[in-house]
Amino acid sequence: MKNAPRPYDDMIDSRDLVELLEEKESEAEALFDQWLDEIVEAERESREQRDQPFTKEDEEKFREEQYSFEEWLVQSEDEEADELKSLRSFCEDIESSAGQSLRDGVTIIADSYFETYAEELAEDVCDMKEASQWPFSHINWESAADELKMDYTEVTWDGNEFWVRS
Repeated sequence: MKNAPRPYDDMIDSRDLVELLEEKESEAEALFDQWLDEIVEAERESREQRDQPFTKEDEEKFREEQYSFEEWLVQSEDEEADELKSLRSFCEDIESSAGQSLRDGVTIIADSYFETYAEELAEDVCDMKEASQWPFSHINWESAADELKMDYTEVTWDGNEFWVRS
């Protein structure tokens, strides 16, 4: 992904999160497959050393007895798995807060950028031809942003706070 969203971006389009989530899930699944192949190979070698057969059926049964991908993900301490778990949690929080699918294009605004966002939103929805003059030059944008937050829900990604419209 060329411009993957990061936990310190000012604004994030949820469709980019979906793409990143799919990429991270694919990477984690490859790690899981590698882990599973390694323990299957270790079992094969162990049985060979004991002169025990390890047929295709034995291998299939052995694979089925191991963790599922989701179980492995919970147990894994791999950095890639941790990133996926954090991203999944963030995406779930957004969907439950926004009440719509990430694929619909939810705007996610960093807390540190929210005041600027409020000002830009006002410029977009109000007739502010003279925005640099009175009365717009005297608006307390911090207070305006705080009031706007009443329509938003706070979500967190890797310790960074974001806002999504509720």
